[in-house]
Amino acid sequence: TVTGVQTCALPICHGYGEDQFFLVSEKDQHPGIVRIFCRSHLLYSAELPVVYYSHLLIFAFMPIKIAVTGASGHIGNVVCRMLAENGHHVRALYHSDTRSLDAIPVELVNGDVLNVADMEKFVDGCEYVINCAAIISIEGDKNGIVFRTNTEGPRNVLVASLKKGVKRIVHISSVHAVHDLPHAEPYDESRPYKTSGDFVYDYSKATGEQIRSEEHTSELQSQFRISY
Repeated sequence: TVTGVQTCALPICHGYGEDQFFLVSEKDQHPGIVRIFCRSHLLYSAELPVVYYSHLLIFAFMPIKIAVTGASGHIGNVVCRMLAENGHHVRALYHSDTRSLDAIPVELVNGDVLNVADMEKFVDGCEYVINCAAIISIEGDKNGIVFRTNTEGPRNVLVASLKKGVKRIVHISSVHAVHDLPHAEPYDESRPYKTSGDFVYDYSKATGEQIRSEEHTSELQSQFRISY
């Protein structure tokens, strides 16, 4: 037994499924190279000691240090809870309220995504960053804070992560970043983005998504559009 190491067992599968997690390993290598995929996306890869037992592969699982912005929000606190339940070390950024994180074992950090120095300090030493920080508004943006948070915020997180050597960034976007019509077609990457003539929240999320393209970091970042 090694402190900080967990043991996991997963089915040995070769290939991809629509909604299932699959694990691919190289049996002839010790330690074996373990890769975990979901919907063709690589979620985890590491050289770990492995043991094969029947159809299961048992391997030592090293918890990952993951930084989560917007951690006290509706999405962020759920992400933190799930990561903590799976044994990861979670560094949680909050702005003013921590009540949703009270029962979750996280490392609390107070900060602002609009402050570059805050972000550099926050992501330092973390392997992955999940950017959930955003402001939702149905009443416009009188003081500009919605647009700034949803555009400058992702850029500051990205720049800080690049500087500190973060391996992967996950940006939480919104279905409102792209045009709603036509309803009969898939909501995929081919849909055009909302523009300045659209609702300010929608335009801010569309702009925030496109930052990774401007910075030429598409290989570093993954983006998920949720119904927010």
